[in-house]
Amino acid sequence: KGECITVSVMLPAATVKAWGKNDSGQVGDGSTTDRWTPVSVTGLSNVSVISGGAASAYALLADGTVKAWGNNSTGSLGDGSSTNRSTPVSVIGLSGHTITAIGQGMRNFNQYYITG
Repeated sequence: KGECITVSVMLPAATVKAWGKNDSGQVGDGSTTDRWTPVSVTGLSNVSVISGGAASAYALLADGTVKAWGNNSTGSLGDGSSTNRSTPVSVIGLSGHTITAIGQGMRNFNQYYITG
């Protein structure tokens, strides 16, 4: 039994499309319906960098803020809850820092933000 993943791509217009397994909302389209063709991630624009894994995804926006969506059972989305999110939410606690890169640890337990 293989592990299903969700794929996200950043488009030239600084928007994001995603597809694949969506049981935790990791596609980011406001649903938990698996998507077999690309759909727009809701409410994202001016995206500089994306990072994703099997069950969650993260976007660094041009203004330095970070958005996250998908599985949040361990609080890994950084929004102060453990509620799965099917649309991007703001990662809290990063204001006052200049975020220059984002990355994701194994199995969505750790997220990494590089400050400059």
